[in-house]
Amino acid sequence: MTSYYVIVLITAGLATWLPRISPFVLVRFGKLPNWLQSFLAFIPLSLMTALFFENLVVIKAGQLPGINWLAVFATIPTLLTIWRTKSIMWTVLVGIISIAILRAI
Repeated sequence: MTSYYVIVLITAGLATWLPRISPFVLVRFGKLPNWLQSFLAFIPLSLMTALFFENLVVIKAGQLPGINWLAVFATIPTLLTIWRTKSIMWTVLVGIISIAILRAI
């Protein structure tokens, strides 16, 4: 492997690593403005909602959108778990187990 390839690999690694790490470093050592903190507080909720509904709706070319009933049935125990425990760990675990059981049936 020539030095050119090593430099390319290191540069590519830094290019992917820095954007992921820099927000954590900036937040840890700096203070964000209040307006930015209040805006960022909605991101986890909006991201989870987008991921949630993306899996519930099935879109096929030339057809009307349909419903992924397997995901809907797996959602019921998952929502009950988040409502009861308020724990993301238990919610993810119940969701994974629910979808695994429903796929096995």
